[in-house]
Amino acid sequence: MQFNIPAEHKNASGVYVIRNTTNRRVYVGSTVNLRRRFNGHRAALISNTHHNGPLQRYFNKYGAGGLSFNLLELVALDANELAKVEQHYITLFNAAHRKTGFNIDPQVYPSPKLSESTKKKLARKRGPLSEQHKLKLSEYAKGRTPPTKGKKLSAEHRAKIGIGQLGRASPMKGRKASEETRQKLSLARTGKKQSPETIAKRNASRQRYFENRQAKPAPS
Repeated sequence: MQFNIPAEHKNASGVYVIRNTTNRRVYVGSTVNLRRRFNGHRAALISNTHHNGPLQRYFNKYGAGGLSFNLLELVALDANELAKVEQHYITLFNAAHRKTGFNIDPQVYPSPKLSESTKKKLARKRGPLSEQHKLKLSEYAKGRTPPTKGKKLSAEHRAKIGIGQLGRASPMKGRKASEETRQKLSLARTGKKQSPETIAKRNASRQRYFENRQAKPAPS
């Protein structure tokens, strides 16, 4: 899915549309941060857990290649105004009709009103998470079963995921783990047994690495 939002507006609030090139159906939504909402849509579609059934079925059938995320209108950080503008475009595009749109409900319901302090926090770029915040997230995640646990993706679904990842740089590219992080990773792996398949894959990867190094010509 393409992110067709100008760089200067990627963290802005507003109303957006997800279009597809196959049958021109659209999904209209609103958000306080366009980039984060795009990432949320893409992650949910890839993991087959999107809240919108029609959009998920389209993705499962055609993949991410025909989808694009576009800005319709920039809107101030106001719940009522966001809902008002979103409602306008849902009606304009007939986005809740199954032949022309993916939206399920033709009526938009405003989110709870944002306080001034919340608006300022959302307007700023989110900094690194505090240790207290990380601890809360960790406690929240304990005992929760991942939505994809026990599910095997078909070869077709894996191919679609691969297409969706094309051109995306790894978030770890160019970054080095600190000594503290390496120690934590080492402790986390202690006592864990790897399957014969995992060991075979790792050995094969190492073998290819050394073969490639030997094949490179020596510097003159």
